[in-house]
Amino acid sequence: MGGLLEMILKSQNGAAVEQLARNFGVSGQDATLAIAGMLPGLSRGVQSSASSPQGLEALAKALGQGRHQQYLD
Repeated sequence: MGGLLEMILKSQNGAAVEQLARNFGVSGQDATLAIAGMLPGLSRGVQSSASSPQGLEALAKALGQGRHQQYLD
């Protein structure tokens, strides 16, 4: 999980986390902690959905339409 978190934190040279923090009115540290807290559930949801071709297709469609919430535990 550390690799995925590191990848997110380095996304856009750290600007993605800063943007998220500004959008929610929290510190960068709080945004980082929130992201880290969501990763296990997100990872499990993606792994479960991607275990079949139909699930992977549904996941890709949901992500494309902004309906990703259903994939969080």
